[in-house]
Amino acid sequence: MTQSHSDEPVAQRTYISIMTQSHPDEPVAQRTYIHNMTQSHPDEPVAQRTYIHNMTQSHPDEPVTQRTYIHIMTQSHPDEPVAQRTYIHNMTQSHPDEPVALRTYIS
Repeated sequence: MTQSHSDEPVAQRTYISIMTQSHPDEPVAQRTYIHNMTQSHPDEPVAQRTYIHNMTQSHPDEPVTQRTYIHIMTQSHPDEPVAQRTYIHNMTQSHPDEPVALRTYIS
């Protein structure tokens, strides 16, 4: 992607997707991708993020129930003002701001 998307304004994104079911926003049941954000996202204002995630169920904001990613923040986030953060997290439940139940990170 070299343009932004309405739901996820991302300048550059590279991903490999495996479609097994349909979803309203992005008809993908299981998706694994590496994604580099060079623009901010309304929910997660992050400049650069790289993650791998596996979608198994839908979520309102980002259709993901279980996601594992490594993420490096180069800008601050309103909820967690951190300049640089790298973490791996596994989503098992949804959270209003960031659908995450269990998260482990190094800041």
